[in-house]
Amino acid sequence: MKQFDQPHPRPASLTVFTTAGQLRATTGKQCRLMNSSFGEPGRLLCGLLLLLSLWAGCLRAHAAVLDNTFNPGAQGNIFALAVQADGKILIGGDFTSLGGQTRNRLGRLNADGTLDGAFNPGVGGEIFPTVYCLAVQADGKILVGGEFTTLGGQSRSGIGRLNADGTVDTTFNPGVDGDSPSVYSLALQADGKILVGGGFTSLAGLTRNYIGRLNTNGTLDTAFNPNPDWVVFSLAVQTDGKILVGGEFETLGGQARANIGRLNATGSLDTSFNPGATGSIYPAVYSLALQADGKILVGGDFTTLGGQSRNNIGRLNSNGTLDTFNPEAGDFVESLAVQTDGKILVGGAFTTLAGQTRTHLGRVNADGSLDGTFNPTVSGSDFVSVSSLAPKPFTNWNSFRKWNRSVSCCEQEIFTLYVEP
Repeated sequence: MKQFDQPHPRPASLTVFTTAGQLRATTGKQCRLMNSSFGEPGRLLCGLLLLLSLWAGCLRAHAAVLDNTFNPGAQGNIFALAVQADGKILIGGDFTSLGGQTRNRLGRLNADGTLDGAFNPGVGGEIFPTVYCLAVQADGKILVGGEFTTLGGQSRSGIGRLNADGTVDTTFNPGVDGDSPSVYSLALQADGKILVGGGFTSLAGLTRNYIGRLNTNGTLDTAFNPNPDWVVFSLAVQTDGKILVGGEFETLGGQARANIGRLNATGSLDTSFNPGATGSIYPAVYSLALQADGKILVGGDFTTLGGQSRNNIGRLNSNGTLDTFNPEAGDFVESLAVQTDGKILVGGAFTTLAGQTRTHLGRVNADGSLDGTFNPTVSGSDFVSVSSLAPKPFTNWNSFRKWNRSVSCCEQEIFTLYVEP
C-alpha cells in the first residue's frame, strides 16, 4: 500500500471563471485559464469549485478575458474551499497569507474577493500544518479538518469547529491521533452527525481506524465503527442514509472490500454492495459522486470496477451492479461533480477521456459520451492533475484526493478555481 507525504509550501492562486469559460480573476505567477459550466441562479460566486494540483505549468482555455476585480492572492497551497450561505468563501490549505495579510492556513473572503478582516482563527502545529477539508453545518458553524495541533489559538488535533464569526467552538474537541493523524474527508448527515475520514487510528480518544462518526456535540458515536484497514479519501451520504466509502483499503466492516464499500446508517456493512475497484499498481478510489437518480459515480486509480473493465471511472447502479457508462480515462481520476443538467465533470491526471484528447479536465453526458462542446486545456511541463471538483452547497465536502502522486511533492503547486454562472 502507498504511503503519503506531507505537502510543502508553494505559491498558490485563486481564480474565478464564467460559464462560457471566461477568466474572471487569477493570481500567482503561472497562467491559469479554463472553462466550465455550472451555476445556481441568482448567485455571483458558487456553482463549482475546482482544486488543481500541478507541477510548474499553465492552464489555458479559449477566449478567456481577465477581470481584475477579483484578486485575493494566497501565499501557499490551497486544498479546501467552502461557500457559505451568505456568499462568503472559506479557504483552507498551508498558506501563510491571503489577500495581502497574514492568514495561517485558514481564511475567509467576502463575495467580491476582498479579505474578511474579522475572520482570522489560524491553524498551527506540526511540521507542515495544513487544512485539507472544510464543511459548513446548517447552523452556520464551520468544520475544519486537516493535520494541525492548534486552531484559533487553542489545542485541536486534526479536527475542530468554528462559530460563524471565526471564534473556536469550545464545546467541540474530538481530536484525531495515530501515525498519520490527518482528516482528509468530512461529510454531514441529515441528522447533523459528522462523518470523518482520513489517515488517523484514533478519534475522540478511542480507537477508530480511518473512519468514524461524531455526534453534533463532538462526542464519538460509539455504535459506529466500520474499521477499514487503510486510508479513507472519500465519503458520500445517500438520500436513504447509507454511506459510501472510498479509499485505499482491502477490508471494511470486517469483510473484504476492494477500495469501495457501503455502510448502513448504523455503520454496519451493506453486504449487498460489493463492486470492488481493482487493477493498477496501487488501486484506490479517490472520488464518489451521487446522481439525482441514485446512481453512483466512481473515480480513482483502477482498471476494473464491478468485475469488468473500467479505466479510472465508472458508474454503479444503486444496488452496486455496474452500469453501462464507460467513458474511460487514460489516467487516474481524482474528482467528479454532477451538474444540475446531469452532465458530469471529470478531473484528474488523464490526457484522454472517452477516446478523445482531454487534458486533465473534461465533461461527459449522462450516458457517458463525451461532451464535445467542453474542451478546456490544462497543461504543464510535468505532472498536472485536477484534484477536486465539488458543487455548492458544501454539505458533503470531500476535499482530499490523494494528490501527492509526484516523486517530489516539494515541486507541487496547488491552484484553486471557482466557476460562476
